[in-house]
Amino acid sequence: MKIFALECGGAVASLAALEIWGDGAELAANAAIEEPRALSRLVMARFDTVLEEAGWKIEDLNGLAIGVGPGSWTSLRIGLSTFKTLAQTLSIPLAGVPTFDAIASATIRARLETLPRRKKSKILDLEPRIALVLAPCRPGALYGKIFEMSADSLAPMQAEWIAPAKMHLDGAYSQGLASEIEPPLLLCGEAAGEAAQLLEARGEAYEIAEVAPEAIALEIALAGAAQIVAGEAGSPLEVAPLYLAPSHAERHLAGF
Repeated sequence: MKIFALECGGAVASLAALEIWGDGAELAANAAIEEPRALSRLVMARFDTVLEEAGWKIEDLNGLAIGVGPGSWTSLRIGLSTFKTLAQTLSIPLAGVPTFDAIASATIRARLETLPRRKKSKILDLEPRIALVLAPCRPGALYGKIFEMSADSLAPMQAEWIAPAKMHLDGAYSQGLASEIEPPLLLCGEAAGEAAQLLEARGEAYEIAEVAPEAIALEIALAGAAQIVAGEAGSPLEVAPLYLAPSHAERHLAGF
């Protein structure tokens, strides 16, 4: 199975071509778009480049996967419109994957890769953590989602929502107490630094997990492929962006 994935809700868009067979998978090619304002102009050019580097033809694709946010309102709209059109034109399924889930999965994979080789086979060597994934939203507020994370599981504990950084942090610490998971809190995503500033001021422990944009696209490809194999990817028209906040134009018209 050949899956092509796109993540476009953040400051850097990323694409990944993934080939899956049996219980194995191989990243065939990937690329990043570091100019989000030029996404509409560059996305198909990068798409063609990744296909060429993978040695694939567009007719070889068995499915598409896309990160549905939350994130940039305009970028999500551009990416979804592009991939919906491709999926309908090629008559292949399109799977929508929550972006924060992909970021959390990429964080687990990156942390396992940093463990000493002799420990990689011991799944309990990665201690359970509370992870808070954060992304920029409107002034004074962030998108956030809380996860309980370990080497063999990833459990969302709070759905994506909009709140000031302090409220996200308080929610994450409350979840840690309820689950008896000790600090430090693991901060992920583009707005992790903003939350870290608050924790610095409080003198509280934290750790920032950084993952490459291409790693997020890879996780979207893997999750999308799982949806397609399970028959959970419906019509491309049914894939919707996770818009938690109104667009800038809507906020301007509403006066906030």
